[in-house]
Amino acid sequence: MTQAELVRELESPANLIKLINLICAKYGLDSKKHTNLTNIKAFLGPLQVDSIANQVSSIDAANALIVDLYDKKRSDPRLRASLPEDLDRTKQYLLKLIKTPGEDKEALTP
Repeated sequence: MTQAELVRELESPANLIKLINLICAKYGLDSKKHTNLTNIKAFLGPLQVDSIANQVSSIDAANALIVDLYDKKRSDPRLRASLPEDLDRTKQYLLKLIKTPGEDKEALTP
């Protein structure tokens, strides 16, 4: 398989679904949960597939490398940004993020 073919295969919708399923299976994530899908897609989106294709010669090896990269992302606390599960947690996350002073933070109450 040429590098161009490998890049096309890596970027295919079928391979994206396969990667999501591989990552969910390895980490025990529910693939039907919107938060899990969003977090995985956010990880997969900016991947440099050309660089990955240079390191391996098959689609299975490339997928294994991508799953390993996801493992590194999960284990580094600086990179573990995630979407909170519910509105209250989202509100708390946003308040912590923007550090709104005084009574202004109450304006964010739904």
